[in-house]
Amino acid sequence: MGGCAPIFALSAQANQVQTTEVLVIGAGVAGLTAASELLKKDHDVIVLEGRDRIGGRIWTDHSLGAPIDLGASWIHGDNGNPIKRLADNNNIQLFTTDFGQGSIYDNQGNLLSDAAITRVEGRFGQVEGRFYELKDEVSQDISLAQALTMQSPYQGLSETERQALDWLLEFNIELDLAADLDELSLLSWEEDETFGDTDILFPGGYEQIINLLTPGLDIRLNHFVESVTYDDAGVKVSTFNGVFEAQHAIITLPLGVLQHGVVEFSPNLPTRKQRAIDRLGMGAFSKIALRFPNVFWPAESHYFGNVVGSPWTEYWNLDVMAQLPIIVGLSPGSLARSLESMTDVQMAELAMQDLRATFGTNISEPIGMVVTRWASDPFALGAYSYNAVGSTLSDRDTLGEPAGNLFFAGEATSSSFPGTVHGAHLEGLRAAREIDDL
Repeated sequence: MGGCAPIFALSAQANQVQTTEVLVIGAGVAGLTAASELLKKDHDVIVLEGRDRIGGRIWTDHSLGAPIDLGASWIHGDNGNPIKRLADNNNIQLFTTDFGQGSIYDNQGNLLSDAAITRVEGRFGQVEGRFYELKDEVSQDISLAQALTMQSPYQGLSETERQALDWLLEFNIELDLAADLDELSLLSWEEDETFGDTDILFPGGYEQIINLLTPGLDIRLNHFVESVTYDDAGVKVSTFNGVFEAQHAIITLPLGVLQHGVVEFSPNLPTRKQRAIDRLGMGAFSKIALRFPNVFWPAESHYFGNVVGSPWTEYWNLDVMAQLPIIVGLSPGSLARSLESMTDVQMAELAMQDLRATFGTNISEPIGMVVTRWASDPFALGAYSYNAVGSTLSDRDTLGEPAGNLFFAGEATSSSFPGTVHGAHLEGLRAAREIDDL
């Protein structure tokens, strides 16, 4: 993409009011997409970002010798996905995840037999099928955990197979939605849209997509927004580093930040919108990246896991993509929240307990690690949104509705593609169109 280099201003005169046509709050993918689109249409735009970096919940770390995405990692679906199209149009290298290349172990460190895997996967398919049936049978919304109790999923399974079924529920549902079964709405489950089942990683990091959106943008880092005042005359935004005024503003704050009232809106957001914010859920998702001196896990496996309960549900093998002995542990929902209260070393020791139980006590120790704490990150207060019990996809549409001259975008405002980068990107385009159409 052409254009000038982005402007990353670190501070502004505290008493100086700066004016522009459109303020975009948040330099994640939704905010940068909206700002970039408005800039192409000759609108004056300033992007305000509280962090000292751009990208929001896209965060590529390089400290272990390879680009590791500690936030969003995958392009979900390649059939018309706009993020895939951006990558292809800019010759960005991609790597397709093979979910058929996984290794699942029991509590003795033995691989589950093909027969056991077949039985458990068949039972998981039955559980999902029953979920779909119950959606038509229940009179009011219930959780997926409640829906699970309305069947007999473990009947006829061995103890190891029961553990494996629980693991599959975490792997396929809780990790996908960043929430526990007892938090997730049955009626809203699987109601969103997809671009197909293919999942694709970035060997060079997701930040490459972010960097495509920044040329020419006026981005003010370290501008933590305190309040947003809006009326017919325009919008006034107060930050730790100055005051800004504009005709319109696009709010791309994560759902968790909106739920905790971190930013004061004056007047208050419409009751209808606030109720939608309160009904939706903000998920938790933790990662730990560990680099070792050598590969001691199955080198050809894209992922592996142990069915015995652990906060780290599974591990992704980055060696197949980066040719470096790095694995990334993933943890969803309440498991992730429990990890965030631990030190980095304690998190790593839990992972090492898993790895020793699976691969033996003589495995090497890590020589580097990086961990995440998205639920306690003040700029996110969670990983990504999910539909909690009692919420609906229409709540997301309500969240995305304008309020006066405030416009809203982000993954949480997408009823078609919630919780995804492509959803946030498309919502940024939508908000930019709404302003341009004025």
